[in-house]
Amino acid sequence: MIAYAADKPAIQILSASPPNSESNSLEKLLLDKVQSLTTIISQIGSEIQNRKNLSTQISYTIDQQYLYLKSYFLTFDQWELGRNKSIEMRRTRLEQQLQQLHQEKRMEQTQCWKDIAQLNKECRTWFKQYRDLMQRVKIVAPGLNPK
Repeated sequence: MIAYAADKPAIQILSASPPNSESNSLEKLLLDKVQSLTTIISQIGSEIQNRKNLSTQISYTIDQQYLYLKSYFLTFDQWELGRNKSIEMRRTRLEQQLQQLHQEKRMEQTQCWKDIAQLNKECRTWFKQYRDLMQRVKIVAPGLNPK
């Protein structure tokens, strides 16, 4: 992910200077816009991290269920194949449940990737607006250029 806080000192520079009254309202408007864009970008970063954490928790739960069923499935190894029809049916159901859990984990990983890709796309859009605004700040108030 792109580090968006690199231009953050612009907020401090804008708020630290004592402009005249006419440009004060323009600079206040620009400052408010910069602050709102940095807040939005920061919130999207938090949402990305929250989605990663949620995916980790879901994957952990699926793994725990898988391990439990797999250990139960291994208890059927002592029974020979084809000897007992009810044992074979249980073994088959456990195999199906294990396969479903594996598929569920793949689906979660895919959905997490899609969600994060969408959030990154949204973040890039907002960051472009932020950069455009910073260029306007440089034009409108050249004495307040961030470095």
